[in-house]
Amino acid sequence: LERGHTLNGIAELAEAFEHGRDVADVLGVGETPTEETPVRLSPEELADHFAGEVTPENLAAALDLGYLAVDGDTIVHISRRLLDVSTTLVREGVPLATVLEAGRQVRVHAEALATLFLET
Repeated sequence: LERGHTLNGIAELAEAFEHGRDVADVLGVGETPTEETPVRLSPEELADHFAGEVTPENLAAALDLGYLAVDGDTIVHISRRLLDVSTTLVREGVPLATVLEAGRQVRVHAEALATLFLET
């Protein structure tokens, strides 16, 4: 109640939970997020996705952001969807460094937004 929830809203959520309904439907947020599908790539395949943009700086940034991980001789990208979108942006002329910086900024803003909700 201190966070602005009404008793009726809380009761509706509890009832939905008891009857196995999806809380996302009750809250009106549509589909629940899906699990991301990681993609295993050779270094050559990664280079093919980002023609000429795979530099030590961009690799370091992608590793730092957690978009890439190294597993032996294989590179693992965390998300098929994110890989496809970033590949398209680079092919349309957006530098990979710009795409990675945008990802970093999205994370900063998302964390700030989450902090706002935690403080209220």
